[in-house]
Amino acid sequence: MNSEREISNLKQEFSRLYLAFINLDKRHAEAKNFTAKFLNICKDHGIKAVCIGVSHAIVPASVDFPFGSYGSIFAEGDYPIKNGSPAVWRVCEIAGVAGGCGNSDQHSADLSQLLEGAYQYRRGAWKKIDK
Repeated sequence: MNSEREISNLKQEFSRLYLAFINLDKRHAEAKNFTAKFLNICKDHGIKAVCIGVSHAIVPASVDFPFGSYGSIFAEGDYPIKNGSPAVWRVCEIAGVAGGCGNSDQHSADLSQLLEGAYQYRRGAWKKIDK
């Protein structure tokens, strides 16, 4: 039995996993903050429900989107007025996540700084909706 080598290997693996955990925890905290800022931009543009990288009935356009929800942000509403450009386009541009193309109630986006999920603005606060 070579338990010394096994212990050494486990210590190295633990150190590697610990550093990976610290890095992930930091990125998660940054994404949480950026997502809160993004959602507030949505609120400022009249959006009360948004799907980030997921499909959910809260934004019907996300459910049957032919290209799937990965890499997309979905929200209903026009900006600055009814029959104007989709509000989600403007929000993505302001937040700096716009991916270049979009459809009604959808915009391709860089989701690397955002926490994916379906969110609804209720009672003065954004809430993440469970399926």
